[in-house]
Parts: sequence; structure tokens; C-alpha cells
Amino acid sequence: YTILGGVADNVEIHMAEAGFEITERDRIQKLSAKGKTLATWGRHGSALGQYDYSDDVSLDTTGNFYVSDANNNRIQRSSPSGKVLAVWQ
Repeated sequence: YTILGGVADNVEIHMAEAGFEITERDRIQKLSAKGKTLATWGRHGSALGQYDYSDDVSLDTTGNFYVSDANNNRIQRSSPSGKVLAVWQ
């Protein structure tokens, strides 16, 4: 099954997906207000930009997004284009 966490502003939705036994769901999706996929970042793993149980996401005022990467014991901050900018462990 899949666990979702997310945040929305007036225009877009950022959604974190974490799947148990479905590792291809460890990703972040950016959706339009109508639910159309605009971008997808990440995959299962432990390298930068990869996630292992990505269970929540937050946005800052500049559009950077912060992902709670639970099983890797870290938070990753990425630019609006998906480039990893910082990691906290």
C-alpha cells in the first residue's frame, strides 16, 4: 500500500509517496490543481535525490521543497527543478 503526504499552494500540489513493498513509489510528484502530473523526482534508494519511505513534503516561499526521508534518517531540500541543495541527517 501507499502512504501519501503533501502540501498545496493556490496553483500546484507537491505530493510525497512512500510504498511498502512497492519501492517505485518512493518519489515526489508535482501536480497541477486539477491533478495533472507536471514533474516527478526521485526513486527508491539512499543516494542524493533518492528516498526510502518519503512520507512528507513541505515548500518554502521560494519553491524549494523539503522531503522527510524516513528510512534514510534525513531531510532533503531540493530546488523547484528537483536539484538536491542540502541534506540534514
